[in-house]
Amino acid sequence: MEGCRQNCIYCDQRAISGRARGPRAEEIAAAIAAWREESPPEVAFYGGSFSALSREKQSYYLAPATLALAKGQIRSIRISTRPDCLDNDRLDFLIQAGVNTIELGIQSFDDQVLLASKRGYDRKKALATCRLVHSRGLNLGIQLMPGLPGDKQSLASAQIAAALLPQSVRIYPTVVLKDTELAKAWQQGLYQPLNLAEAVRHCRDIWAVFEAAQIKTIRIGLNPLEDESKVLAGPYHPAFGHLVKSALKLEQIRHLLAGEPKDQVLNLLLPKQDLPRLMGHKQANWQDLMRDYPLLHRKTAKELQPGTVALKDGKILHWQEFAEIYAKKLYAR
Repeated sequence: MEGCRQNCIYCDQRAISGRARGPRAEEIAAAIAAWREESPPEVAFYGGSFSALSREKQSYYLAPATLALAKGQIRSIRISTRPDCLDNDRLDFLIQAGVNTIELGIQSFDDQVLLASKRGYDRKKALATCRLVHSRGLNLGIQLMPGLPGDKQSLASAQIAAALLPQSVRIYPTVVLKDTELAKAWQQGLYQPLNLAEAVRHCRDIWAVFEAAQIKTIRIGLNPLEDESKVLAGPYHPAFGHLVKSALKLEQIRHLLAGEPKDQVLNLLLPKQDLPRLMGHKQANWQDLMRDYPLLHRKTAKELQPGTVALKDGKILHWQEFAEIYAKKLYAR
């Protein structure tokens, strides 16, 4: 929580990260030295608004990473921060220290949602900062939080984010954590979070927008928490990303099967690595398909590219083609 000007109503980074303090410089250096993989790692600073820290504290954290970057021990440095805590002066410092990726916790591009969440900035500022990061030649990451108070346009926020062409995005559906202002609102009946099924549907569509734009989504849902009792309500699930990706895979298969006879044998082909998404959590996808296509059979096919699905008669649907079709329907809503 270092650097945060105020506590946003939903946030408790200590619960999310499992840490009560920032790392010491020697811990950062030790973590870099302990890396044993062939390719050098990236060093990333999360858990608060990094660029809102004092310049002295930023230098303290960055120093071991900057040194490691100069020695070729790491490939890059990434930070996470707020859109109202960046300007050209701060960016000059970060670039000089070797930072090349900045993730912005935008959460929403809806002014009413930002106000209700006490974010302290508006859509105009969020857009301007995204463009500033791009203009300085840095990689831009955008973090979104569907399901915040008053959020009725999370898909629109995703479409705005995609138009900004970030290098990566993260999608965190809002959950209610203990000891937050949002927890009080929920306990008083003033806020109702998305349930798990609703959140999966929302995030399925948001992810499809980014897939269609070929923007990498590097996280869907919170990392598994060390203490899940911190979650009071909302769509927390340790495998939330799998639920979302399986949901969109189901839509792809249904698109492929559209118009096919339901009373005849159909042979569905897909790459082996896509089988878990076809089956879904606890085989929910397959059971859903079997209700409509009781004679459907699944077979793995080595020759198919990841994401592709096909029928044995030659009908084929590539992942990118499907994502663009699906997203086009979303934009037409």
